[in-house]
Amino acid sequence: NSVTSIRVGVFDGCTGLTSITSENINPPITNSFALSPIPLENIYVPSESVDAYKAAAGWSDYADIITAIIKST
Repeated sequence: NSVTSIRVGVFDGCTGLTSITSENINPPITNSFALSPIPLENIYVPSESVDAYKAAAGWSDYADIITAIIKST
């Protein structure tokens, strides 16, 4: 919840990474995805923040795979 930015290269070498879950309400500042593209299948974020992530720089390139975290009851 406390991550405010994701630096370039943080996902380098993560060849098996297919999804990211961010519990931050506000999208962390990032450009790491654009400079080090990874084949993500899903990005999970809080339901109230889906639109903010889809519009945020660095995240908007992945708007089609950003969905709400599904919490089990």
